[in-house]
Amino acid sequence: MMKTLKKVFMLTSVLVLAGMVFPSVSQAKKDGALKVGSEGIEIDGYYDDWKDFPSTDMTYYSNNKLCVNKGSIYCDGDYLYVHVKMNDLYTSQMGFHSFVLKVNDKETTIPILGVNQDGSIDWSAPIYGGMSEGTHTNLAVFLGYYTSCDSSVAFTVYDKDHKADTEGDEIEFRISMKDITKYFGVEADSIDTIAIKNPNIGGESIIYAGSPTAPIAGATAGFLFVAAVAGTREYKKRRKNAS
Repeated sequence: MMKTLKKVFMLTSVLVLAGMVFPSVSQAKKDGALKVGSEGIEIDGYYDDWKDFPSTDMTYYSNNKLCVNKGSIYCDGDYLYVHVKMNDLYTSQMGFHSFVLKVNDKETTIPILGVNQDGSIDWSAPIYGGMSEGTHTNLAVFLGYYTSCDSSVAFTVYDKDHKADTEGDEIEFRISMKDITKYFGVEADSIDTIAIKNPNIGGESIIYAGSPTAPIAGATAGFLFVAAVAGTREYKKRRKNAS
């Protein structure tokens, strides 16, 4: 029995450590996008750190599969991260000013706007079209109209003319979960789903299912599962020896 408990302890330690390094998250909704164990997402306009994330199709059901935009979402407990890539046939600047954030059953617009160095809104920024080629970071996310929050944005225009044979625009941004929970008046552990949508990009939402505290629950579930398996094995072993 002591050997069994020792094995349980060792396996539990591995699972707990795994839960710290590779946080467990709840199952995504069918059209959701989740990444388990992601660390070090940088909002810098280099989008390769999203390459292993599952993505959601964001489209208005075009018959052309090339006319599908892609979106991904992730929450590490401190920040909510969002990534959207427009399809290469899209011939306009991404309408990034009209994102909508939904937390459980409440939602609000989260416009992305140009900002000055002091954080105030730069109403002259050409967010509705005409932004130059390159990556723009002089942008910020606002909750509703217009509550400032801890956010970072990187928006890349690959072709200012948005020709049909060039790469579509791309954006990544993050929003502080502390600001989100304060704005919506909810506790982090009461959040069941977080969803992002944008009517200018497609009809689907990208969804994070599960509370930001899910990693701890995942590690606990792992411990209980291992203990149950080890206990069952010990019971079967004793029954076999008794017979």
